[in-house]
Amino acid sequence: MRYLEERVSKRVVEAEAEADNKLATAASTTANLDKVKPTGPKKIDVGTVAAIGVAAGAIGTFVIVLMGNLAYIKLRKRNLGPILDANGWAMNAKAKFNVPFGATLSSVAKLPPGSRSDIRDPFAEKRFPWKTFLLSFLLIYGAIRWYLGFLDSYLPEPMHSTSVFGKWAPRFEAEKTEDSIEPNL
Repeated sequence: MRYLEERVSKRVVEAEAEADNKLATAASTTANLDKVKPTGPKKIDVGTVAAIGVAAGAIGTFVIVLMGNLAYIKLRKRNLGPILDANGWAMNAKAKFNVPFGATLSSVAKLPPGSRSDIRDPFAEKRFPWKTFLLSFLLIYGAIRWYLGFLDSYLPEPMHSTSVFGKWAPRFEAEKTEDSIEPNL
């Protein structure tokens, strides 16, 4: 197993060095483009552009596959130490675990009998209380309309603003003058 790991690691290093060389060559060529004398306008064929795209995709896929192999090799060691270390636990020794222990760590926890889960997130962003705001606005608007006497025609006499507030009602004077005017017969 160690031999396989070393071989794969060696191939990854070689492929990375080759890719770095290609990148350095392309960078130096691009940097020296202004020193090269143009021989005339060259047209780039669409097929050439497509071939370059396919080649770049193949190289990228190759690098990703190699990185995946490295990740597989590292995960295959089944060491819990780096995970605990990343979470703030100090580990001086390798904490290896087997398949049953790994299944225990990755299984879904069950709640004890008689307990219940709280699905409300206490750290979620608070939303603006539109319903409360709208209801408060409508109640205040209705109270102002009632106080000014605009709802008196819809309400029974004991609920008129002048009956409740008396002389402090805004329409008290207007209603008082309307009552004092008697029709001529």
